[in-house]
Amino acid sequence: MDKISVIVPVYNVEKYLRNCVESILKQTFHNLEIILVDDGSPDGCPAICEEYALKDDRVKVIHKENGGLSDARNAGIDAATGELIMFVDSDDRISEDMVEKLWHALTAAGADLAVCNVECVAEDTAMLLENDAPIKDEVLPAGTVIRSCLFKRSWVWVVVWNKLYRRKLFDEVRFPKGKIHEDEFIFHHIFLQCGPVACVSDSLYFYTQRGGSITSELKNDIKRLDAAEAMFLRAEALLREGYDQAALTSAELGLGIFCDYYRGRKKALDDAHKQRNRSLEELYRRFLRELLPKIKLSKRIKLRLYGTDLYGFAGIRNLVRKNG
Repeated sequence: MDKISVIVPVYNVEKYLRNCVESILKQTFHNLEIILVDDGSPDGCPAICEEYALKDDRVKVIHKENGGLSDARNAGIDAATGELIMFVDSDDRISEDMVEKLWHALTAAGADLAVCNVECVAEDTAMLLENDAPIKDEVLPAGTVIRSCLFKRSWVWVVVWNKLYRRKLFDEVRFPKGKIHEDEFIFHHIFLQCGPVACVSDSLYFYTQRGGSITSELKNDIKRLDAAEAMFLRAEALLREGYDQAALTSAELGLGIFCDYYRGRKKALDDAHKQRNRSLEELYRRFLRELLPKIKLSKRIKLRLYGTDLYGFAGIRNLVRKNG
């Protein structure tokens, strides 16, 4: 059997870590390398990681200075020796047969990647939140997956942790250090080089929704604009590969994220926001230069107007939405 490297970034999750690691150790697929990346965690996580390394020789521990989630995942990728890679976040759990089911689906299809549905669980695990299951039992071309991100519940295709990957997909891909929404930045890099995608309809990954997550803590932080940047970069890459509609939708999603961030904002922009806006405008305009010849005039005018001043048109759009 292939060796599978399971990468778990660890930071300040003492409350959840044991349940996470236990769910991996109980897998029905045994040829695992479990890489716990302690990202300078200030709580009891480093000791817990070492405890598991003593209990099971499949567990490898990396202790490093805090560099953020992307940096921890990258350290895990660099240390991985398996032919296949998985990511599990340290406050989540996986079904005991997740690895085996994804491995069987991937090998049976000769696929580069396998993906399953997700169950979102409330923090105290007492209540299962409302879920749907967009992933069906099938094998899809990567291009179909790229286009699927235009539709509802597309995030299950984008997140990295409900998937099994061939190691080669990360030969030239790493997560962007210092960014949040890091999965959004690498989605197109993975699927644009991917062959068949094996899909498993079972919900095998249990995602814990909690108040102290990175995105909830940074709700009003300027780093929320990272998501808009990721969308503009994705739009540019997809357009160059011939996915015109997916590229346009990605750009429009980026504009929506930008506008939503500034909705109701009454403070004058500080220097950091002005610089961030300029960098996003440049990304957006670069995309427009390639897109405009391919779309009809009415859409062209609208998108060009946004590109002259993202912040100004965010204000106009939000005002129109508020009054109508």
